[in-house]
Amino acid sequence: MSNRPTMTCAKCAKPIWASATSRPQGEATCQPCRSLVHGANRYKSGCRCDVCREGMRTHLFEWRASQRAQGKRTTAKNRFDISGVTRGDVYERDGWVCQICWHPVVRDGSPNGDWAPSVDHIVPRASVLMPNNSASGLRLAHRLCNALRQDNIRSDAEVRQIIGRRHDFADIAA
Repeated sequence: MSNRPTMTCAKCAKPIWASATSRPQGEATCQPCRSLVHGANRYKSGCRCDVCREGMRTHLFEWRASQRAQGKRTTAKNRFDISGVTRGDVYERDGWVCQICWHPVVRDGSPNGDWAPSVDHIVPRASVLMPNNSASGLRLAHRLCNALRQDNIRSDAEVRQIIGRRHDFADIAA
């Protein structure tokens, strides 16, 4: 066995090693030459040269325009936004009482606590194409109650039973 490369690269003429899976002499290329193929390398959308980036950008703009023309949504940005004013109106309308378990909501506690206020969609977002984000389609709920209810998998009564078994509600009144 020779300790020298037995072939040369077809593009740059550098010596390369032959293996059982190598292309024949004259077609074989070294690794650097294989990665220089324009538009086809390890990146899913082609190489990252200016020509390929501009081509991908143009393709993306055309695709988004076609989706919009068909009435399809191309981004979920701002899809479920509920304004702070609406949120506050719902909290005041419901008297700072959870509309699922009927216990008071902690106003000034941690916003990530179980008993913190959250807005619950009366008709779950997952069950409709365009959720009702107006005050009439929303209600106040504890974060925990809202999470337990899920996408209407559990009824309000089932959530009340779960909450009642887990907590005595003494810590909510604080």
